[in-house]
Amino acid sequence: MLEYVFMHNKYLEAITSILFPRRCFMCNRIIQSGILCEECREKIHFLKPPLCRMCAEEINNSPFVCRSCRGRKIYYDSLVSCVAYKEPIKTLIHLVKYRHHDYIIDFLSSLMTQYISKINIPLRNYDFMVNVPSHPLRLREREYNQSELLAGNLSNSLGIPLKSDIIFCKKNRPSQTAVNKKMRAKNVKNNFFVKEKLDNTNIIIVDDVITTGATISECAKALKEKGAGSVLALTLARA
Repeated sequence: MLEYVFMHNKYLEAITSILFPRRCFMCNRIIQSGILCEECREKIHFLKPPLCRMCAEEINNSPFVCRSCRGRKIYYDSLVSCVAYKEPIKTLIHLVKYRHHDYIIDFLSSLMTQYISKINIPLRNYDFMVNVPSHPLRLREREYNQSELLAGNLSNSLGIPLKSDIIFCKKNRPSQTAVNKKMRAKNVKNNFFVKEKLDNTNIIIVDDVITTGATISECAKALKEKGAGSVLALTLARA
């Protein structure tokens, strides 16, 4: 009986693959597995050191902080961003955030794990990770927080606990996509709060994309106001 069920399922899989072949999300080429063909996957640009430790901009020399970040008030202690926010990553993130393709998170988080494994991050120094929170109204609209999904996968793969219930968003800010740097900072200023004392714990903040750093810096500020020690910002992509 079990042999019959196994063979039946194999036939169904074969018929399904013929009638509904898996295709690359970018170029629509038929692929055997995954979500991207090899050609499109090779277009993913992993950020290469030396990088600014505050914004992950690729720099020619290694003073560790680029000119733009010198003198800026940034509340996190360092930043690790894994890939450039351009195709095919840009489209994949858009599908997750606006088209409910949450299953793509597994692929995106695997890119982060792959990148982190190749660079020297003292993960043992961090007590737990948090994700950049969404306002309840935004969460109701999207049905999930993509940053929390990323953080959940990273928590499992890196063995660092995730606490998604200690930092909260005060107001449902407008989309940051179409506003300039100054307005981004204004929209998120003092927009986060932490509900418990953190007693000098070291924390990783996870988000999908960093553009100006205003949002993740405000999260770090809220954490430090409650006693956090070192705060590392960790994002999938740098815009």
